[in-house]
Amino acid sequence: MSTRGLYTFKDAEGAYTVFKHWDNYPTSASGYGAHLFIANALAYAWQLPRFEADEFAASFIAANKKAGGGDLRLLPADATNGDALGVEFWFTVEAAGKRLKVSCRDLFNGVDLEPVYISSSINLRKAA
Repeated sequence: MSTRGLYTFKDAEGAYTVFKHWDNYPTSASGYGAHLFIANALAYAWQLPRFEADEFAASFIAANKKAGGGDLRLLPADATNGDALGVEFWFTVEAAGKRLKVSCRDLFNGVDLEPVYISSSINLRKAA
């Protein structure tokens, strides 16, 4: 069974949402998970503290999309929830100085998880 997730990247100019079909637990014993996917995007994005939501959404896709198709898609601006997609977790990513603030809503249990901060100085990339 897939653990579907939405990732909304926000700044003063707007918000951009990406749907990812599997492995979207906030953290995972396998080394995969949402925080790793977000950290992977740092290698493709502007160096923090510069943060542009549209550019970071594109970086997130570039960092995590598999060749020959994949499990990622950019959603239309009017996509306000993941009900039709069966989403379990909804992540919101915003700049917080030289870090990213990652908020998570567990839609299955209806609770907000404690925010996580990811800095550009860490390397969470899973070895290939």
